[in-house]
Amino acid sequence: MFSSYDVIVQWKSDSISKKWLPTTLQQVGWSEEQFEAVLSDNPQLLGLESRRSGIRGPYASFRQLHLRTPQGRPVIPDIVFLTASGHVVIVEVKRHGNEELKDRRVIAQAIDYAASFSALNENQIIRLFNPGHSPNCSWPELIQELFPLEPEYDELAFELLSRFSSGNLNIVIACDKAPFGLNELVKGVAKQSSLEFDLNLVEVAPYVKENSPPTEIFFIPKTRLLTEIVARTAVTVKYLPSDTEPSVEIQMTDIEDIEENIRANEARQTRSGKIWNDEEIFEAFTNDENDAAKELFMFAKQNSAEGRITSTGKKIKPCFGFYVSGSSGRGAERALQIFRYDYGSINLHFYLNFARTLASEQIFQEFIDRLNNIFGNEIETTLKEPSIALSVVYGKIQEFKELMLWFKGAVR
Repeated sequence: MFSSYDVIVQWKSDSISKKWLPTTLQQVGWSEEQFEAVLSDNPQLLGLESRRSGIRGPYASFRQLHLRTPQGRPVIPDIVFLTASGHVVIVEVKRHGNEELKDRRVIAQAIDYAASFSALNENQIIRLFNPGHSPNCSWPELIQELFPLEPEYDELAFELLSRFSSGNLNIVIACDKAPFGLNELVKGVAKQSSLEFDLNLVEVAPYVKENSPPTEIFFIPKTRLLTEIVARTAVTVKYLPSDTEPSVEIQMTDIEDIEENIRANEARQTRSGKIWNDEEIFEAFTNDENDAAKELFMFAKQNSAEGRITSTGKKIKPCFGFYVSGSSGRGAERALQIFRYDYGSINLHFYLNFARTLASEQIFQEFIDRLNNIFGNEIETTLKEPSIALSVVYGKIQEFKELMLWFKGAVR
């Protein structure tokens, strides 16, 4: 039962007021697939964006992706959003009355999704999100296509890939009406510190005019974080006999006042990280007990193009990279990152696709040959973004430094 508190009153100066009453998808004859389409086209309904979450759009939306769990079972998440803030949001859509919504099966599905995505390697992730885009493109190139207005698409690509591999995902259970007890069940799972993913419950209730057929629907979300409502949006779906598809109208209220209610929870650092300045990065790595990381940082600090050691944008941990300047093939000269290291990581990450962009084919091939001569089978240079153990690099640190300096000079 809905309470009278849930009633919406529409007032107009030239007509009598009208009441909008909450209902369910089943009562208006909507399927989960129709509900899923509305949420996919209108991610604002999920109330994802706040200071606390760090999530922001634009969003790249994917529906009904097919993948397998580590045990080989097929799973199909309803919606996956890649966001410009570097978050991965997985949405499981359920209609009130679905038996899976009434017990732990919907929670098990959420855990399956997190495990399945974290088990994918980079090539598998590219294939999963690549339909309709350029064939044989790298992960950064695909992200550039999905987010054409993002200047630091390489940084965004790395952040998204990192979240996939670590299982640091945002999972949302979206329903039109949550059965009794589901909110407490979700909250109990979300509080388990051993889980890397965030799990939230969103009620997106349909509203219809009193004593009218459901040809016009308001969708009003109640996004719950620790049982707090943190955002509201209204989406109106209109069905007209002359239209082949419904029209959608979005009305967003200012959520600043609502967000103030959870300011007390914002003292902790969000998983989206922070913007680290050069001084903080310097302090982190010069005080690092890892001699390999410290020496590699000092090398990058002294020799990276334009004195640059990191890209813009928020990061969970301090990191540094080695940049080389050259023509990117689009006329203007640009500094691109050739390798990157994140604080506390055991691996060094290479961007061979960026090296190829800057260099002639002859210079690039010589660079690859020399890289193979130094590290042999420890690095897979056929990949566009291979990784190599930091300890292996440290064992050949002098040869590695000489190679980086040679490449920097060769592309100019």
